Amino acid sequence: MISGSRASRRALALILFSCGLGIGATIILPRLTDWIPYDYAVYVQGARLVRAGMDPHAQLPYWYPLPIVLFTTLPWSFLPDQFAWAFAFIPLGLLHVYYGKRAIAWWLFFPVLINVMFAQAEGWLIFPLIWILNDAPIKASFGMIALMFKPAYGMLLVPYRLWEWWRARRWRDLAWLAGLTALTCGAAFSVDPQWHIHFLNGIARRGDNVELIQRNMTVWAFVARGGAYWFALAAVVIIFGALAIQLARARTTRGDVLLALRVRRLRSSQ
Repeated sequence: MISGSRASRRALALILFSCGLGIGATIILPRLTDWIPYDYAVYVQGARLVRAGMDPHAQLPYWYPLPIVLFTTLPWSFLPDQFAWAFAFIPLGLLHVYYGKRAIAWWLFFPVLINVMFAQAEGWLIFPLIWILNDAPIKASFGMIALMFKPAYGMLLVPYRLWEWWRARRWRDLAWLAGLTALTCGAAFSVDPQWHIHFLNGIARRGDNVELIQRNMTVWAFVARGGAYWFALAAVVIIFGALAIQLARARTTRGDVLLALRVRRLRSSQ
């Protein structure tokens, strides 16, 4: 078994190595292609709109809650666009911190390759999800805040974990979460006092975006098409709800089940 100090040094070395490879990619890949990954371009464009005092929800196909954007994509927006490749490749290296030698298999996993192609944020959310699933003290609270970037990922897992904390009277974890929430939301309200209204308006308009409906298999696609799709959506909700209740009775798999049943976004293969 690896000692605590040795494991910490190993994790730090892997993180530094991952960051080094990511930054190296920003030097090599721009010489081979001038294409900037789509999702990263949206992230940076939205962050620059925030810096200009504008509402990204009114201009972009999708955007995220301001409390988490201020501490994530906003700093990246000050960097040249070529740093999209660091954003895309660093999470591949971070996989090795948790999975060790087995992580190389993840490089062949199609959704991970899609994350690299579009420089999506999902790769960076690996650790927040792991912290919540493992119920890591304090770090799980940070993980819940980080999932504000993709709230759908924790829409079932986070409420379950909060209920467990409440039942176990884990006041310190709840206090950490409350403090982090106050810090991030306070910062957001100081930048844009109406950010929450803009966010809700953006969600309400998301079903009107034809491109997103074509690219996604989500609730939005069912709702926008209407008619018989409402019955299909109801059937899916009932079936998955019943499945969740049955599987959640097994305590050892409860967190994993709730994570697996989150709202998924599946890109088309075209």
